[in-house]
Amino acid sequence: MRNSHRFISAVIFAALVAAFAFFPSSVDAQGWRLFVDDVKKEAKDKRVRENGVPTSDANADDGEFSNIAPNVPPIESEPENIDETPLDPNAVDPAQSLGDAEDYYPVDAAPSQYAPPLPSYRDFPEMKNDARLNDVCFVSPLKGWAVGDRGTIWATVDGGATWRLADVPTDANLFAVSFFDENFGLAVGGRVVPATGVGVGVLLRTIDGGTTWGVVETASFPILRDVRVLDPGTAWVAGDSSELYPSGLFVSGDTGLTWTAEGGARRGGWRAVLYDPAQKLGVGVSTDGALQTVSGEKAAKKPLPFGSRRLDDVVFDAASGTVWAVGESGLATRSVNFGADWARASGTFPNDAGRYFDFESVAALGGFVGAIGSPGTLFFYSDDGGATWAASRTGTRTPLRKLFFLDRLNGWAVGDFGTILATKDGGRSWTLQREGGRRVALLGVFGRADDVPFEALVQLAGDEGFLTEICLAARSDETEKNGAEIPLLERLNEAVVETGGSGATQAGLFALDPAENGATLEQILARFDRENDGDGLERFREYLVRQIRIWRPSVVLTADPLVDAPEIVANFTASTAPNGDFSLPGSAAALLGALSADANRLDDRPSDPFRTLIRTRSILKILLRKKPAPSPCPTRAM
Repeated sequence: MRNSHRFISAVIFAALVAAFAFFPSSVDAQGWRLFVDDVKKEAKDKRVRENGVPTSDANADDGEFSNIAPNVPPIESEPENIDETPLDPNAVDPAQSLGDAEDYYPVDAAPSQYAPPLPSYRDFPEMKNDARLNDVCFVSPLKGWAVGDRGTIWATVDGGATWRLADVPTDANLFAVSFFDENFGLAVGGRVVPATGVGVGVLLRTIDGGTTWGVVETASFPILRDVRVLDPGTAWVAGDSSELYPSGLFVSGDTGLTWTAEGGARRGGWRAVLYDPAQKLGVGVSTDGALQTVSGEKAAKKPLPFGSRRLDDVVFDAASGTVWAVGESGLATRSVNFGADWARASGTFPNDAGRYFDFESVAALGGFVGAIGSPGTLFFYSDDGGATWAASRTGTRTPLRKLFFLDRLNGWAVGDFGTILATKDGGRSWTLQREGGRRVALLGVFGRADDVPFEALVQLAGDEGFLTEICLAARSDETEKNGAEIPLLERLNEAVVETGGSGATQAGLFALDPAENGATLEQILARFDRENDGDGLERFREYLVRQIRIWRPSVVLTADPLVDAPEIVANFTASTAPNGDFSLPGSAAALLGALSADANRLDDRPSDPFRTLIRTRSILKILLRKKPAPSPCPTRAM
């Protein structure tokens, strides 16, 4: 695989240079500080009000955040067990070596002479503010909920004019939410156990409209990714396929208090599914993006003639009896016999726009169909069951992950950075209701997950609060089809979130497999062409440029390709330099020289956090200077 990764790194770098050559100036940057004084003071005052627990050190920073039940009393130390040996005045205070670690001192622990634990980057108000949202649900034009990463649940009672962050007893990523009425609802998600790589599901339940949420005991369920409340007593949840629960399907008949696993052999798990527990029939999308059906205890993946494109969402239009599924590169397909047969939507998207959009979610009711995805700039809709399509602007570039329509007029879309959009005219126009950011400070672009420098993410995304996104530019069948319970992208996203980043994405149309170990560049390009209608290399460049346009980063972090494949860089950058003269002002070569000089100058900064990275596998390649005085990078300052 070495040649393939050298190739990917070279093409990534060249495409990034080409994108930046025409990249516009960024706006709406935020401050540099992660925890501002007002946030610290507000958190401390809230903790004292709810728990009556004073800070462990009157002189410490006011940065304690509570994540425990309000009535848990502090633990009191026994007087006779206190070690009164005087501390060595020359000893190094461990707390000082942790930087701002004292800000994270846990409020559910007794005052201690020991150093506080290392901070967790999941359960802070700043990070919930821009956490990716994965699902949204409304039961009326006024009352709704949105759930996402880091245990984030937003609730509204006024149609989204204001959104309130709910107190949730978990910081696990939440992927789906469903309510039967204004009171009874369920939310599901899970997290990956780092030591084992096994997923652990989380199921939350509320009977008061989300004012309070309780954790339902799930007996080692796998990560749960979809949920539906069918009536006041019946609900189902779906998720990964594990050894203990191979079907990945669970049903409850008592309002979600207890659950029974459906029978069946090991299958591909479920990213999204339509399931009838009475007839035990279902159709959905597996965790690796394949179409999958279930009948009784039998499940099977159904091949579709759409190349390597992966599906992301599925929905049922009861009025027309049509199942819709959408996925990468403008894929929109439908079935009129509940998944037995599938066909592409008959209509085409305006200006062939589907080529440049990866659909993440679809909504359908009464012949009306709508789809959103990445980039989030356009909403695609059809009023005649897919015969003709139109598009409207959403007002955001941020990737949108889930779409929900209460009726043909009222709809909502949620996505990255905690973005929530709303429409009252069937998607013809959209209003931004909330967001936690618009662009990233740091975008990491890599060919494989092993290249991601998590040390840098801890420092920059976790400690400093810079908004960070990781993009994998290719898939590797060798690592993604190894029978793992959790797909590679999901594991990577979990790791990025854990270290303080915003999330991870992955290109789906460019894949390598074990059979191509040691393949030449021509062979790799040939496969790219086969899977992209003979246009693989150009589409690869388009994808990378599109990521730059979406995330608008201040800094790009990637691997160093120049010593391995300079000819590829030359081929990609030729279009930015007239007659191939890279020495002209403003040419790609001049840009490369300036960027390399900026990167090299980092060695002159003894305390710069990038210094270690520059001397290892992951190298800071681009410090983009859009203006003489660069604008501040977007952070989580509130």
